[in-house]
Amino acid sequence: MSQYTPDDFDKYLCLKPSIGLFLILFLGVKDLLLVVIPTLAQFKSKSTALDYLSELVQPEMFLADLAVLVVWMALINRRPEAKQYWRRIWSSGRAILIGAFSFQAIVLAFEILSDLEPKSFVLRRLDMPLVTTLAVVIGCVMAVLLSQRIKDTFKDWPDIKSSD
Repeated sequence: MSQYTPDDFDKYLCLKPSIGLFLILFLGVKDLLLVVIPTLAQFKSKSTALDYLSELVQPEMFLADLAVLVVWMALINRRPEAKQYWRRIWSSGRAILIGAFSFQAIVLAFEILSDLEPKSFVLRRLDMPLVTTLAVVIGCVMAVLLSQRIKDTFKDWPDIKSSD
């Protein structure tokens, strides 16, 4: 971890999650957010201006979103006094993210392939939002697989003695 500056560490002397990891975590729960944001907006006003967001939701993605949400919870509980299971979840966080995003990629690929003509394999229409989402999801998988900063962040957990 010598390639990191002192600013890269938190008060427990653990490597802070990078902005890229935070973006990946937000993208991992996008379907939950696309349901929650319009719902919260409707509490403040009766307007349905954000209803188009709920059209982007794919219900089968909630399984992957829940897995990423567990990693979010481990990040929130990343303190020396946290329960041992949060530490185990955090150390497996990279694998959880890879599994969740791989599941999302498979679901998206099946949705894109379902737009093929049955015998000619010609696209009836190319659903650009789905293709774009698939590209972003594959990019997230690649980032989690290849980023040394993300690997090192998931290896690091605050020890009780290091927080003194």
